Order: sequence, then structure tokens, then C-alpha cells
Amino acid sequence: MPQCVRQSPGAAKVSLTRYAACFAAMQIQKRSMYWLPRPSLHAEAEAANAKRKAAHQEFLASQSSIAGAIGGIQSNYATEMGVLVGNVAAARLGMKQV
Repeated sequence: MPQCVRQSPGAAKVSLTRYAACFAAMQIQKRSMYWLPRPSLHAEAEAANAKRKAAHQEFLASQSSIAGAIGGIQSNYATEMGVLVGNVAAARLGMKQV
């Protein structure tokens, strides 16, 4: 390792390589330690597929509950419409309404 000695300002020749080498030796560099194993591409693809499948199952469950609610509303609507039509028909015939 080169010595990092300053030359006097009046020196005729200044060695820039000596200062550059000293400066390079003092730099802090990031180095990866790889303490944790990195997942393979296959493992990453499987994890992404599992996440996508879980999201799709959640979507289907929410759609199923929405479809059930809409079906119940339509059934109640049809039943109530039948009751109203029956009441109107009974009123026209002068019968007792339900």
C-alpha cells in the first residue's frame, strides 16, 4: 500500500497517482454478503402463481356472494310482484286481498 504523505506545496513534482491510490484505499464500498439465500426463478414464479391464485379465489368468492344477493333480490322482487298483481286482481273482482 502506498504511503499517503503530503508533499510540500513548493515541491517541483506532485505525484497524483500516490494521492489517488491513497484515496481509493479510503473509500467505503458496499459489498453484498448474501447471508440470506436468494429465491430461484422457479420459486419466485411459484410464489407469484400462488398469490395470483389466492387473489382469484377471493374474487370468485366475492362474486359468488354478490350473485347470491342479486338472486335473492330478484326472487323477492318476483314474489312481491306476484303478491301485488294478486291484490290488484282481487280488488277488481271484489275479493279479500292477501
